[in-house]
Amino acid sequence: MSMARKILLYRPGFLGDIVMSLAAVHLVKKYNPDATVVYAMWDQCQPLVKFCPWVDEIRRTGTYRLAEFDATCHFEHEKFWGQQVYWGKLHARNAEEAGLIPKRLSEMEDCRPVIWLDPRARAWPALPAEYVVIHAWSTNGKNWRLWGLDKWEQLVQRIELPVVLLGTSSSPMVNGVDFDLRGQQDIMQDMWTVAGAKFCVAVESFIAHVAHAKKMVPGREEPVRGAVPTVLLNGPIHPRCVVPDGADCVVVSNYSGCGAEGPCGTSHGWLPCRFKNSCMAELKVEEVWNGIQKCIY
Repeated sequence: MSMARKILLYRPGFLGDIVMSLAAVHLVKKYNPDATVVYAMWDQCQPLVKFCPWVDEIRRTGTYRLAEFDATCHFEHEKFWGQQVYWGKLHARNAEEAGLIPKRLSEMEDCRPVIWLDPRARAWPALPAEYVVIHAWSTNGKNWRLWGLDKWEQLVQRIELPVVLLGTSSSPMVNGVDFDLRGQQDIMQDMWTVAGAKFCVAVESFIAHVAHAKKMVPGREEPVRGAVPTVLLNGPIHPRCVVPDGADCVVVSNYSGCGAEGPCGTSHGWLPCRFKNSCMAELKVEEVWNGIQKCIY
């Protein structure tokens, strides 16, 4: 595609952002097979691409000189805020603008992410054959991703299968879960845990994006798991932005009533909400439970 011999991709952001960029990374490597692809990101994100065959080298954000590279691409879906398009496609659009893939390719590709799992890692060994994963809190801690803990606990009481709680050690506890794995696993183990789940219930977060992704292991042609059925509790972001086309996902959202075209809905929720985060706060347990029924039956 391009004449570049060494390409820099960079996305310093959160784990979920890296997951959603991986379809674009694949396209960059596909159309530049002889180039060395370097992906720069924060340290905590690097395990996500350690086994990815489309990345030749991983760098820490800021530890490079642009003069080293023939071409660069910044995966920044923020420049497209307000557009009701899956962010994976927007990352591909970044690559189009950088001249690394053909123009309008993002419109033809579904851009669903593919994650590569460590074949030596596994989920928590004591987990049963069937279980459900819940992820109740996003580590960037924005209020628009919070649903009441009392509601989570009511939901857990309804779920008949064993429930696994994922998150960091600082994430709030949800009483009633069968396996509390907050802070007990590394990123790769969390991804294996999601891959083995019967279904997943999550806020818009890294765990939700992993659930949507196709999951591969190096050396195997077939995926170990496609999309995990997911119920997504969504705040002010349009569902099309966070769920790829064809994903096995039910979105439970009050999006249309929370000022979708105002600063909250167009800025990823970083600005103060004059509706007091009603898009999440007013979601009812019954709505989420009905979403689960649609998801698994």
